[in-house]
Amino acid sequence: MRRALPLLFQVSLGLWLGLLLAAPAGAQMQDPLALTDGFQGDVEERAALVSADNGRWAQARAQAEAILRARPDSFIAAYVLGLVHAEAEGNLARSLYLLRQARGHIERQHGVPPESSDARSWHRRILLRESIVLGHMDRRADQLAAFDMLDAHYAPKQTVRRIWPLLKLGRFEEARVIGRSLIHDPNPDIRERAYNGLMAVEEEAGNRKPSYEWGQRSLESLGQDTCILATNTALGARRAFDFPRTITYDQRALKADDRSCPTSPHAQLSAMYLVFGQFQQSLSALKALRAVPRPPDLRVQNEMVIRARFVELLLALGQLDEAEMRVREILAAPDRAGMISAASEIVELSNALLGYSVLTARYHQLLERSAARTFWDAIRLRLDAEQIAAARWRAAREATRLAALPETLHKHVRPYYTDVMPWYGADMLAVFGAGVMRKAIAEVRAVETDYPDEAGAFLDAYLAELRWREGARAEAIEAGEAALRALPEEPRLLRNRIRAWIADSRWRTGDGAGARQDFAAVMEFEPAALRHLGLALPVAMGPVSGARGAEIADRLRASPRLDVDPRAPFEVSVSDAEGGITICVQVAKRMCGSLAGPELEAAEKAAADPIEGEPPGDVIAAAIDRFHDEVFAPRIELTQSDINSLDGRAVRQSARDALDGLLGPKKTPGEER
Repeated sequence: MRRALPLLFQVSLGLWLGLLLAAPAGAQMQDPLALTDGFQGDVEERAALVSADNGRWAQARAQAEAILRARPDSFIAAYVLGLVHAEAEGNLARSLYLLRQARGHIERQHGVPPESSDARSWHRRILLRESIVLGHMDRRADQLAAFDMLDAHYAPKQTVRRIWPLLKLGRFEEARVIGRSLIHDPNPDIRERAYNGLMAVEEEAGNRKPSYEWGQRSLESLGQDTCILATNTALGARRAFDFPRTITYDQRALKADDRSCPTSPHAQLSAMYLVFGQFQQSLSALKALRAVPRPPDLRVQNEMVIRARFVELLLALGQLDEAEMRVREILAAPDRAGMISAASEIVELSNALLGYSVLTARYHQLLERSAARTFWDAIRLRLDAEQIAAARWRAAREATRLAALPETLHKHVRPYYTDVMPWYGADMLAVFGAGVMRKAIAEVRAVETDYPDEAGAFLDAYLAELRWREGARAEAIEAGEAALRALPEEPRLLRNRIRAWIADSRWRTGDGAGARQDFAAVMEFEPAALRHLGLALPVAMGPVSGARGAEIADRLRASPRLDVDPRAPFEVSVSDAEGGITICVQVAKRMCGSLAGPELEAAEKAAADPIEGEPPGDVIAAAIDRFHDEVFAPRIELTQSDINSLDGRAVRQSARDALDGLLGPKKTPGEER
């Protein structure tokens, strides 16, 4: 779960998205950190404080540094500079060093605790800020030590703030005692923190139902919604398989104006809309999320969890080059875990599994592209594919290392207990292997006592896919159909994945009619699942026309995404006409990829005038690439309310076009030159 601050913390009750219960943001605290209250410093120190108080961070930094050059023992200047590093630059280690310098200066000058009221006020202020930075750094034992010092010398006690570090240290019962003692406190901020902490405690303790119930009770008891409680209750609803309310509670969180959320609820909405297969809503939520400003101190806490939600959407929509680039960034620089209830190894394992899934799909895409080219032209793509395979191996190795730590694997196997969604999280089966996964599933099933049937349906789906991966196709079909009957309707991407490998099993066991029905359903909804799983659509070669038609057809036969067989239930056709090259497959409806207009002209120019040192352009390969990218990616339906254009009729748009608003338009081969 999340603490009120960054997004990572909104992604999960125990987080972090991917995230766990977030506690209300430290920035929401008032007088303890007010910068200019009761200030007794000199003119320069006052000016630096005023600059920081007004968010003029560059000016505050310059003023504080100038003071420290002249007077290295100025605790006020050290405090301001520490504040700048935390709030404006996200450099928490430097901030902690400066805050401790400031505390050391004031303690040497005025004692512990200081005797004068002004010095005591400053000493308390510095300690409070130090405790917040320690929390953001996830240094929980040190944070508790700071609270001990504060409680020893100052009132009021920091009792409610102890919940978060205690739960992070696994001291659940101590955290529960504090939370329960404060849910009736007259101070609404303390009640909010207590309820939020109790949600997080139960989530981290592995208790789905109590966590969700504390969230529901908090919203009823407080009399009005707060963003952090509503969004964490939405997370609890996800954990409790109460899928419709995951949207309802996050929408309530968006309406709250208390600014207690570290990350906008749009992050969770984007992830859940995607789980439901509502691609346009997921994209819209992601755009809204990116429009919400975040201060630098939050970016080091939740940037990668926000980016991970984007990567999930790119993966589902088949934009694999963009997904690969961003997932590498996530793997290289994971978020801090200070604002979420989950441990850092949970966040890192979630990242590694997402990385494995993205790199697997990207590898399959590069194999498609190399198969469409002549031997020599394909060499570079094969090398690229091997580099992707090596990166995927490294992600799997890191996942295996992290999974050996206590509870990390179990939490990821438990459906919706981390930010890894089952629609791609089932790739764990390939990462960890059948023996490890069967044992983990059995152990997880034993602890899923709150919602055994609901959780069991997802675990059974994993076991069914294992049978498919092992080649037991008849058993896989039977188990897969049983899983589809038991699973709720809402997680459509997972259901689509299951339907895809059932279709493959039917085709390989000679059930052409059953395969036709299942493959058609997959292609209509989310054909990218075939790429994710490395599956081939069974097709017969149909009409071929045009000067280059025969060569295009020959190269299509090598596509790993097509199983060309005269008995196949679907048909692929090729047309090379004056207006361009069009390759279509007739499934339930006609699905085509076309290379025409300026893109065809650019490809022909690249073929006629190759870049020095680069292989010449290949128009046929470019057309086949377009076919793969258009046909094996979902189509997004945009209404007038989505795009505010046309006359209110629904408009079909490619996944790439819809994402241009976030990615920028993709350059044609000619423009890239």
